[in-house]
Amino acid sequence: MEQHCFDAVPKERLETVNEGFRNATDEIKQITERFSSNLNVGKCRKKLNYNGQFVSEISHYSEIDNIIRMDETKDNEEYAITFRHEYGHFADAQLGRPSMTENFNYALGADYEWYNPSNEEGSQNLNNLLEELENSSAFDSRYLSDILSGVFHNNTMIMDRYYQNGAAYYHHSNSYWDGLNGPEKAVEREVFANLFGIYAENDADVVGFVEKYFPNTTTRFKTIIGGC
Repeated sequence: MEQHCFDAVPKERLETVNEGFRNATDEIKQITERFSSNLNVGKCRKKLNYNGQFVSEISHYSEIDNIIRMDETKDNEEYAITFRHEYGHFADAQLGRPSMTENFNYALGADYEWYNPSNEEGSQNLNNLLEELENSSAFDSRYLSDILSGVFHNNTMIMDRYYQNGAAYYHHSNSYWDGLNGPEKAVEREVFANLFGIYAENDADVVGFVEKYFPNTTTRFKTIIGGC
């Protein structure tokens, strides 16, 4: 990883971020090199909530002012995990929002249909996915958990597996996924950012799992990233 790729990151977090991308795929590293001069990183701000109280923002990428805002209270591990995800949103924006294209949507829809719980075959396929997930270290991936949350709209079959195993279920609310409390095409945007996080971390078990069970989506994502 080129050292200058994350010059916008606060100095006290630079080593953490560099280490977080150390095992990234070559395609991800090329993205960070390409967009290094466009990267802006800042701290989360205070804002008024609906009750008129000042509360801290959560970590996020703001497309309006092109900045990744990070919660400085996170420890280094949490910071690295979150930063990889938010960088995925930044990269998506820099590339012209490929997550919102028909091709990406079609790939995600094709994978979903294989596990569509509204029919017996899909429900069984989803059960098979969850059984393998329970026996894989991929069960601990926040990125994968959030992908499942979005694609399956917090299906109770999935949530129960996490809770029964005492695993953390990282997710967004259905109102977020439906765009009521989130952006247009929230599912596609978050899946893209989570896949970016997965390939930036590049854990073999997580990559292997997501490529096995979401072959169309991961192929489309790698085509987008590899074509840059």
